[in-house]
Amino acid sequence: MTYKVSVIIPTYNAEKSIKRCIDSVINQTFGFENIELLICDDKSTDNTQELIKDYARKYNNIKPIFLEKNCGPGYVRGLTIENATSPYIMFLDSDDAYEKDICEVLYNSIQSNCVDYVQCNFKIITEDKDITYNDESYFPDYPFIPEEYPRAYTQSMVWDKIYKTKIVKNKNLKLYKTYFPDDGLFNIEFLVNSNSKILILKDYYGYNYYIHDDSLTKSIPYRNIEKYPKGLIKLSDLLIEKQIDSKLYDTIINTLYYYILFNLTITTDLNKKDYKKEIDNAYVAEKYLPIKIRPTMKWTRILNELVMKKRYSLVRYYCKTINSLSQSKILLKIYRTRINKFNKG
Repeated sequence: MTYKVSVIIPTYNAEKSIKRCIDSVINQTFGFENIELLICDDKSTDNTQELIKDYARKYNNIKPIFLEKNCGPGYVRGLTIENATSPYIMFLDSDDAYEKDICEVLYNSIQSNCVDYVQCNFKIITEDKDITYNDESYFPDYPFIPEEYPRAYTQSMVWDKIYKTKIVKNKNLKLYKTYFPDDGLFNIEFLVNSNSKILILKDYYGYNYYIHDDSLTKSIPYRNIEKYPKGLIKLSDLLIEKQIDSKLYDTIINTLYYYILFNLTITTDLNKKDYKKEIDNAYVAEKYLPIKIRPTMKWTRILNELVMKKRYSLVRYYCKTINSLSQSKILLKIYRTRINKFNKG
């Protein structure tokens, strides 16, 4: 059987949401027979695997993979990519859902515009209301070269896009298990290895990003936030190796370094030892980089100065103040989306 699109779903303890997720793929206007659905379970301890098996028994194009040990979402997605057989790849998180026509819209767009990836917009769905989140007004309405709009390199999610499988496999692109956010590194590597234009559908909201109280930024394990400076260092090495234009390099690195500083404001409840380690990681990352970090906002400039002077107590006090002034569930939810959507486990 030849499929037009491979949809990849990583799962871990998703029994409450996996049916909604899978059904949103089955009910695509594109025709489910055109979709290869690859579901890789990361050693769930609830009923997720049984639910997946039930679907796989009904549909030949649902192909489950069950890991023998928990490895994390980056590894899971990477393993599943290896098994994809269609010319295009899309991603879907197990606690989210597609709009009914996303596969049709993205597939037709990538085909008709002869680009290497197409990105759409998404809705944040909370228990109280739906939020149409649009951070793409910066981009043009037509296919463009990423270098002309550097912020294209900082689009940190994989689940709102369709990619050419050939580029992903030929360049052996991975979602890194040891770096955070792995989505962002994957996107940048894809763009660096692509010689074509991309397209962003600013006014089409094809992805539904569900958030509950237990999926706020505050619940991100410290072991994941700790990986962010390492990810920035990995990214710096990649961009230098690919001989990226110096101005573009500067823009990408400065944009992403902001999130290291933001992490300091939302982790002030860490114990003294771990918080000090997080400050040290930020310090090491900036010292490693071959450019001077230039925070654009006043509060980030002040915070970065304190970090580089290793004023540990002042950093914590300052971040607590910033956090208390800006505390908002919606802001935290949106921020969490921007840094990375990942399955806990």
